[in-house]
Amino acid sequence: MLIHEGANSAKDVIGGTLGCIEIVDGGWHQFQNEIQSRAGASCAAIGEAKKLKVTIEYAAYPMAKLY
Repeated sequence: MLIHEGANSAKDVIGGTLGCIEIVDGGWHQFQNEIQSRAGASCAAIGEAKKLKVTIEYAAYPMAKLY
């Protein structure tokens, strides 16, 4: 799977995905910065060393309550 920058609704960009994980609405740089901060290395160095492991956990959708 690819993890990549996705659409940004603030810029009226609509996207779609087929099996990828998209970081949407302008959060891409924050996502990269978080990875670099936790790893203590640049994203380029992490990728070159093949040292990134991503675990995806199930999370239930919250139930909305209208008042």
